[in-house]
Amino acid sequence: MQSMPINRLKLSDAVGILKNMTGVTRTRHTIYNWCIDGRLSYSGVRIYLGHEIVLGRCYTTKADLRKFIEELRI
Repeated sequence: MQSMPINRLKLSDAVGILKNMTGVTRTRHTIYNWCIDGRLSYSGVRIYLGHEIVLGRCYTTKADLRKFIEELRI
């Protein structure tokens, strides 16, 4: 069995980290949609949350969350 790297987060764990970073609560489903469908930034560009799908499960990292939030604010 392959061990999971420390920096990879399940989307359910990303919910709490995102709340600590922004003060806003988002559901696991919303974060999944950001990975798959993206979100429009204020400048009108579609931004996607960096992710990796392993064995059918979606994972992201803290660095990807930070980058996604910064890109949305531009």
